[in-house]
Amino acid sequence: MPAQPHGNLIRLASGEIFPLLAERLTLGRRESCDIRLPYPNVSSLHCALNFRAGYWHIEDLNSTNGVRIKSQRVHKRLLMPGDQITIAKRHFKIEYNLPEGGDGEAIQDEPRNSPSTPSVQHANPADAER
Repeated sequence: MPAQPHGNLIRLASGEIFPLLAERLTLGRRESCDIRLPYPNVSSLHCALNFRAGYWHIEDLNSTNGVRIKSQRVHKRLLMPGDQITIAKRHFKIEYNLPEGGDGEAIQDEPRNSPSTPSVQHANPADAER
């Protein structure tokens, strides 16, 4: 019996549907990626989609041209149904059903309304120099 999808990733320009069949999916130009995006501005291993506790998360895998959610560049981000994702100028939408009673607020990777510039804070300033 085939696996039930945990939702779909839809390419907006073509309407092409990628069923989300595993709990971790890689996206990129490589033949070995779960979702292959054979475009020159897509990195060979561009990003990953991770399904945790009923929610999809996206993670940029140090791509050259980045991942954007609603025009904001992100490194890791919780995805809500209907979110628009830009992967190196290719536009997608994620569709899935939220777990019952879930709004995702408790499991965000990055704040959904703030820039995703990494910041490291050290309790001891000497730690910052190691």
